[in-house]
Amino acid sequence: VMYDAFGVRLHAGRQAE
Repeated sequence: VMYDAFGVRLHAGRQAE
């Protein structure tokens, strides 16, 4: 699982802005 700049877990269907 990856994390965005806000530390929120990103799901496979999401991308970090």
